[in-house]
Amino acid sequence: MSTIKTITMPDGSQAKAQEVEFKLQHEDWSQYVLPDGTVVKLKTTVLKILQVLDNENKPARTVEGDPFLIVNHRTDVITSG
Repeated sequence: MSTIKTITMPDGSQAKAQEVEFKLQHEDWSQYVLPDGTVVKLKTTVLKILQVLDNENKPARTVEGDPFLIVNHRTDVITSG
């Protein structure tokens, strides 16, 4: 894992996190057809994954017990028609 850094959470609070390396397993497009025949394709691409850390610098968990991750991503949109 990379170095620990301080990040700003959506609510404005500060938290510690580490960037997590990942390997792309599968990436696909979602496709939608509008009534006029226009095709809209969408794909979300992950840019960075951060593991939020607790006060002991261990991986934090959500209330449900899942890993507390922040995923930076972009959404690509293509239309044709």
